[in-house]
Amino acid sequence: AADDIASVLSHNPKLQQLYLWGNNLQAGGAIKIAKGIENVSNLTEIDLSSNNISEEAADDIASVLFQNLKLQKLYLWANNLQAAGAIKIAEGLKNASNLSEINLSGNNISEEAADDIASVLSHNPKLQQLYLWGNNLQAGGAIKIAKGLENVSNLRAISLSDNNISEEAADDIAAVLSHNINLQWLYLRNNNLQTAGTIKIAKGLENASNLTEIDLSSNNVSEAATDDIAAVLSHNINLQWLYLRNNNLQTAGTIKIAKGLENASNLTEIDFSDNNISEEAADDIAAVLSHNNKLQELYLGGNNLQAAGAIKIAKGLENVSNLTLIDLSNNNISKEAADDIEAVLSHNNKLQKLYLYGNNLQAAGAIKIAKGLENVSNLTLIDLSNNNIS
Repeated sequence: AADDIASVLSHNPKLQQLYLWGNNLQAGGAIKIAKGIENVSNLTEIDLSSNNISEEAADDIASVLFQNLKLQKLYLWANNLQAAGAIKIAEGLKNASNLSEINLSGNNISEEAADDIASVLSHNPKLQQLYLWGNNLQAGGAIKIAKGLENVSNLRAISLSDNNISEEAADDIAAVLSHNINLQWLYLRNNNLQTAGTIKIAKGLENASNLTEIDLSSNNVSEAATDDIAAVLSHNINLQWLYLRNNNLQTAGTIKIAKGLENASNLTEIDFSDNNISEEAADDIAAVLSHNNKLQELYLGGNNLQAAGAIKIAKGLENVSNLTLIDLSNNNISKEAADDIEAVLSHNNKLQKLYLYGNNLQAAGAIKIAKGLENVSNLTLIDLSNNNIS
């Protein structure tokens, strides 16, 4: 259909916004679309994301970008651009200075294209949102991106997740964070930051007080970095999403994180999965839950809470009634905690997903869980696997 769409575009030179994401245009279709907007020069927003347009179409898209100097928002995520394609896109943006949002995520652009992207960032001081997750930037690429952001101070969102940037790039990223005190969304998942890198990131956030979403999952931050993370949390009382999955926080680290959340009351999503936090930290987690009655998603899978810990968690959820997802899988909570979980389920009739696999519930526990779900009619997923329910 690209020829026909391009024909429409060709006689609409006043076009300002073009959204064609998720259409499987491929390179051939994207080239046709680009030809159709050859005479358009007032575009402020372009979204061609998730079309697998590849490097092959990058020259044509770059030509469009080059003549649209008013462009403010550019979304090209998940297009398999690779380094060569990203370099061409950056060339098309060399005269653009009004960009407020850029999303080039999921393109495997690598460190090779980082200099060119950094150059674009350096002359777009109004930038507010930058998404570069899943690009294999490595430490070298992330450092270059950070250098490109030296004069940007209005960032509201940064996503560099899944880039294996490591501790080596943490100082440079922290420097960016330190002069973007109005930052709201920070995504650094799966970057091998380790303890030392996470501490540096936390130092960069010392003056940030508007964060609503933080994702530091899968960085092996350990308990040693939790004092610094807790300090950040303590002065971001409007936090809504906190993801710290798979970080080996242990019990002591989780208790510190919970202390940092003492004044947070707007949390809607919490993920502490796979941290080996044990029953000893359950009171502190429950305290956080008790003053966050807007909570919608709770992930505590893989934490060895045992029955006693699960009972405490359930008590903390007594006044929460908007849960859509609960994950208490692989905690060996047993039938002993089933009554308390039943009570939580009974007043959360919006629940959509329930994960309780690997908990040795036995038949008696499963019956209680079923009772708690009697008035729930929106479930899309139930996992009670490996519970010996008979």
